[in-house]
Amino acid sequence: MLFDISDFATQDGPGIRTVLFFKGCPLACQWCSNPESQAFFPEPLYHSELCIKCEACKEACPSKAISFDGEYRIDRSKCAHCSSHECVSACKTSALVLAGKEWSVEDVMARLLPQRGFYQNSGGGITFSGGEPLAQAGFAFALAREIRDAGFTLGLETCGCFPPDLDPEGLRLIDFVYFDIKHLSNEGYIQYTSRPIYPILANLSRLCDCLGAEKITLSLPLIPGVNATSAFIDWVANLAQSNGITKIRILPYHEYGRAKYPCLGKTYALSEVPHLSDQELSSFAEALHGRSLTCEVLGI
Repeated sequence: MLFDISDFATQDGPGIRTVLFFKGCPLACQWCSNPESQAFFPEPLYHSELCIKCEACKEACPSKAISFDGEYRIDRSKCAHCSSHECVSACKTSALVLAGKEWSVEDVMARLLPQRGFYQNSGGGITFSGGEPLAQAGFAFALAREIRDAGFTLGLETCGCFPPDLDPEGLRLIDFVYFDIKHLSNEGYIQYTSRPIYPILANLSRLCDCLGAEKITLSLPLIPGVNATSAFIDWVANLAQSNGITKIRILPYHEYGRAKYPCLGKTYALSEVPHLSDQELSSFAEALHGRSLTCEVLGI
């Protein structure tokens, strides 16, 4: 299941790439820019500015999960996530859209193959992102084999929270990995992502052993008030060096996903978080350079 396919991406690996966004993630990061990626099933997103309150969706919903009492409401505890998605089909203004669609390997490849020239001429390829791609490992590896057979390079963006017993041969189909590290403590991981750190660190070690540390880049989403500290940067440097990793990339905090939360009936957990200045970001990068690590800061 995918919730988006993005062409002409330039920040998810070398060259021009197509990013496949897998739906479903074991983490629930408070700053997640794609909250529609978290659930492992299709779900309706409601855009109030497009709604004409015709109530066609209410009449179409077999679970009676939709109501109008002066404003539109979805009782998501009643939503049956039905395969036909009658509510979305009934909406004539695209106020309701569906996040998540099942794809076959063949359908994805039919979508990718016409863009072969863009990948070859730019040194690009395909990147799996999410959500967590390795939470759908069977589909991911089957698709990875076809992608590699087509001559495309394959990257993976992972939160590191995936089953520990994945097929090593499937993992070796991946050319490079961006591995997210979100906090330096187990307590911080649980507080801000809902999951403990220890399985994630164990999976990082497994990937380094399976693929080679040279294929791994640590990705750091830096969030003021959460992990944008010198202590975190120093801890990450130690983590990288203990695993033989030499590459880091910093992902500055942004609020691009904030507007999606009301569409899912959710509240954005972080409020009034300041953005890091270019000077602050450069200072963090220089600290990593000083530890003999290469560091890229996205956006500056």
